[in-house]
Amino acid sequence: MRCKTCDYTLWNLRSRQCPECGSPFKPSDFSFVTNSVRFCCPHCGQDYYGTGLDGHLEPRTFDCVRCGTRIDMDEMVLLPTEGVAEERTIPDEMPWLSKSMGFFSRWWKTVLRGATQPARIVHLTQPESSAVTATWFLVVTHAVIGLLSVLTIVGFFVLMGLFAGMGGGGPGVGPTLVASFVGVALAVVGSVIGAIVLAWLWIAVSHGLLLVTGGTTHGIGRTAHAILYTCGPMLISAVPCVGMYFGWMIGGVWWCVSATIMVVRGQSVGPVRATLCVVGPPATVTALGIAAYIALIFGALSTARTAAVTAAGTARGMAAVAETQSIATAINAFALAQGRPPAHALELVTDGTLSAAMLSSVSTATTTAAIAFEATDLQTFSLMPATQAKSMAARASASLPAGVVAHRVVDFVFTYHGFDPAGPNNAALWVVIHSPDPASNPVSTPGAVGLANGSAMPMPQGMFPTFLQQQNDIRATFGLPPLPDPGTVRTGVSASAVPEDDR
Repeated sequence: MRCKTCDYTLWNLRSRQCPECGSPFKPSDFSFVTNSVRFCCPHCGQDYYGTGLDGHLEPRTFDCVRCGTRIDMDEMVLLPTEGVAEERTIPDEMPWLSKSMGFFSRWWKTVLRGATQPARIVHLTQPESSAVTATWFLVVTHAVIGLLSVLTIVGFFVLMGLFAGMGGGGPGVGPTLVASFVGVALAVVGSVIGAIVLAWLWIAVSHGLLLVTGGTTHGIGRTAHAILYTCGPMLISAVPCVGMYFGWMIGGVWWCVSATIMVVRGQSVGPVRATLCVVGPPATVTALGIAAYIALIFGALSTARTAAVTAAGTARGMAAVAETQSIATAINAFALAQGRPPAHALELVTDGTLSAAMLSSVSTATTTAAIAFEATDLQTFSLMPATQAKSMAARASASLPAGVVAHRVVDFVFTYHGFDPAGPNNAALWVVIHSPDPASNPVSTPGAVGLANGSAMPMPQGMFPTFLQQQNDIRATFGLPPLPDPGTVRTGVSASAVPEDDR
């Protein structure tokens, strides 16, 4: 039994004032372990032992059995029971509220007992105990968590700064240390403030749920005791390297379980209701957070996929324009050199103006580059001797129907028939259309058109019918028949303006 003001020993005193500081005291102000203290009659010295609540006499006022004097417990002289050390007279107490322990001991014992003996902790905490005091326990705990969490990282950068300073390659030790300490302080303060806000939101929501689902024995302060004094397991999240990934989950579950046990005992509610009201809010927030994270990941993947598809489409579109322009340039060059357009697109290859591989577009899904003439494909045609290739090109030209408007070679439809591509007034006329071969491409959407002047222009998605109508209007002014949908011009089936019966 020690003075609550100066910690002076108060055993074996008849006076009710501390000899050291003069503060008044009464035995009833203290709690003792049952039967660990002798209450001695101040008149005759007869011993009595406290068996009541807090180790007090029961009853506290009575007639002494030896001298018969009426005495009260607060008048008596107290001594430890013979053979019992003074420290064994002190009953179990809530560590954080103890005045006989050092600060670190109070904090660490509360961390351990809050995590392993939550029911005992709430029993030792009076319902009227300040929630502010409990909040300070949370502050200290999360300050330690924040400090330990950043210590490894900051230590690394401090060492880097020290080495840089010694080597003359950095700003020196002083600024590095100052910056590091400022960073640590800001991180710790931020984590503590965040912990306070989140903890009290949790307390408010949980207590509100307890009220609407059946009420509580005590006020919100008791719910605060349960949640604040059980935050110790969160120290696991401060373990370097792994704590940030797994510690919060393990510590969080442990915290919820301990807090639920304390609410069951402290508010006298059933375990199912306590679990729903205490675990429900953080579990809901965690589930929503996980769902939001998953949605974010899938959203990012969808955006990336869309961007990839768009980029691929853009690349294919650029390739189609480049290929179409090369072919349009070859047609124009052939017409200038020969004074006529090629009778068949294969003449561009045999003349050396165009490579055979250019007739199969890299931007399509075409796999078999058949030229639909004598069962020959482009690769075979390109490897033929010049004489044989020219002979085949001549036969391909002769096979075209009278009045041909367009013919296809693999992925391109040639539309220069009936006019001179090198003519001075024909620059707006189409000479070739990039049109994926329908035999290998389920959707044969034109990617570009080549003009008689050797240029090319891309075809926006869905706009080809409009451009085709405009081109046919231009062709009409030249007396040329309209061009068909290039998708209908298939390998081996050329479009003709002459009715089949008149051919």
